[in-house]
Amino acid sequence: MNLMSENLRHIALGVIKRDDEILVVRRQEIEQGLNGEKLTYVFPGGKVEDNETVQESVVREVLEESGYHVEVVSTIDERQHPTFPAYMSYLACKLVNNEVSEVKDIGIAEVKWVPVAEFEGIITSTLNDKVKTHLGL
Repeated sequence: MNLMSENLRHIALGVIKRDDEILVVRRQEIEQGLNGEKLTYVFPGGKVEDNETVQESVVREVLEESGYHVEVVSTIDERQHPTFPAYMSYLACKLVNNEVSEVKDIGIAEVKWVPVAEFEGIITSTLNDKVKTHLGL
């Protein structure tokens, strides 16, 4: 095991597509990556807590960050992020319903549905190839 992997956070992200739009959130504070990449608009998600599964984590995090209730459909991919100290789990999710509750995460500045055609134009970090394929990009 290399030294970096001991410090990796496990992050679960919800990849949610509704019709021809993708759900993203914008953070209050922009995180800077190792090669100058910045995280602005991102998939909703966050750290997997010790007492929960990856699936439980993403359902909780998506609700906290976006106000949407989701169900996990499948795992798209898992990898060590190339420029951030994190092990990433990308999970395909579907909305339970179209109701939206209050965003509970004060670190979120905006919740936005982005048309697929505009998606790559607002994402400022390296997009996982399997996620691109899943989204039809």
